[in-house]
Amino acid sequence: MKALQVLLGFLVLLWFCHGRLFGQEAGRGEVRVEVEGQGVRVEVRGEEGRRFPMVFGREGRCVIKPYQINIVDRARFDIAELLVEKGDCTEAIAELMNICQDSPDATAASAAQLSIGNIRRQRLNDTEGAVAAYKLVMTGYDQLAENYIVATYRDIGEPMMALKALEGLLKTTETPVRKVRLLDLMARVYHELEELDLAIETYRRIPAMITYDEAMAMRGSGAARGVMAQPVQMNFIRERHLHRRDNEPQ
Repeated sequence: MKALQVLLGFLVLLWFCHGRLFGQEAGRGEVRVEVEGQGVRVEVRGEEGRRFPMVFGREGRCVIKPYQINIVDRARFDIAELLVEKGDCTEAIAELMNICQDSPDATAASAAQLSIGNIRRQRLNDTEGAVAAYKLVMTGYDQLAENYIVATYRDIGEPMMALKALEGLLKTTETPVRKVRLLDLMARVYHELEELDLAIETYRRIPAMITYDEAMAMRGSGAARGVMAQPVQMNFIRERHLHRRDNEPQ
């Protein structure tokens, strides 16, 4: 299994070097590939400093640290990681909250908030607490958090709750790029659930929301489409098909 995960990571690396990443122009930049628990984490840092952190596999490491980080935040992330390893998840969350409240680095604060969501989801089985944490993630990790919201509700077989959570985020965000990305993610979830009319209706909200000038400005930036969207959503429909197959008469 670990060999397959490493192979997957290097395939992504090769794909990036070829100039495209999941249908997006990646441009030049840095790629970091790590094996994390049962998953492979890849972080792409583009020319303009935009980060695309991705985790392949059902679970990655709970505590996610940015690629570049100041020494104080790194120490706090390391403490939180060790506390999770010890099983002291409440203390780990408290340590991460220190980063959220004190750090001048918005990316580090977002990574800490994402990590809180991961701990609540993976270690405490706290679905609502995890989703609440993911909703607070902003700079640098907001796309990943949106997809983790979908994954969290996928874990308990509640895709409609995922859609409700994404709709809630859509109502509170003022950023056109994020609105488009959320609608795109919602439409893909509907598609994978075979709710084609609802997927079409959701996609139709995108051209009603932005102008062609705004759309062209987004083009090629990778900002309007969630990197992890399709793999996360595929689990909903795959599990549905498996359920049907397992319950078919022999």
